[in-house]
Amino acid sequence: MAAAVSRRAPLYQKVATELTGRIANEIYPVGSTLPTEIEICQEFEISRHTVREALRMLSAAGLISRRQKAGTRVIARTPPARFAESLSSLDDILRYSNRTRAKLVKRGVSVADDLLSKLLDSPSGERWLTLESVRRELQTDRAIGYTRTYLNVVLEPHLDKIAASETSRFAIVEEVLGLTIERVTQDTSATSVPGDIAEHLGIRHASPALQIVRRYYDANDRLLMASVNVHPADQFSYSIEMRRTEGHLPPSPIS
Repeated sequence: MAAAVSRRAPLYQKVATELTGRIANEIYPVGSTLPTEIEICQEFEISRHTVREALRMLSAAGLISRRQKAGTRVIARTPPARFAESLSSLDDILRYSNRTRAKLVKRGVSVADDLLSKLLDSPSGERWLTLESVRRELQTDRAIGYTRTYLNVVLEPHLDKIAASETSRFAIVEEVLGLTIERVTQDTSATSVPGDIAEHLGIRHASPALQIVRRYYDANDRLLMASVNVHPADQFSYSIEMRRTEGHLPPSPIS
């Protein structure tokens, strides 16, 4: 007998609500797999597209993990708290990297146009090596962000090693070049999630997000690496701590 689904709200939302209730009541306990998309289609008498939208809502809420050939696994009974980070130093970035894993999605080469040149704060026309990754929280396997990493071409001989790293790439950059990252700049802004990134994060296209751009420089002020990180707004929070220095407040981080 098909479950009753009201037409007063979007179908995918009603199905997501029903499945969320079943997870909370442990009809589908943590560690179990949900019925297949086809089985959910048949039960609720809805299209496969509607099922996928419902499952995207559950994935964005941190309740399920979706993997090809592995099914849809329940990873939490209730939506976990948003992933929160307080970053004030390179050590904090390392700690964040150790709490997450970056799964490589794509690699390639980009030539900086005017837009990318402005984003990286580097000359237009420069060639950059690129890595794209989904970053997942270790404890829940929840996708918390999508990162595009731009690497100086001086790193090309070491690209395979850098790409293989699932934690801190800037630490690998320091290791292979035998130097220290001396300066990092960061810009934070609101954005919306493009369709290709939304698919990897299991959320809807144009969902609100936080974009964090970091640029890593050596002692000669050479830009070695930059990362553009997109985090779903409802799953990630970011804070910064400021202290008085010599009796004065530091400049505001908001420009």
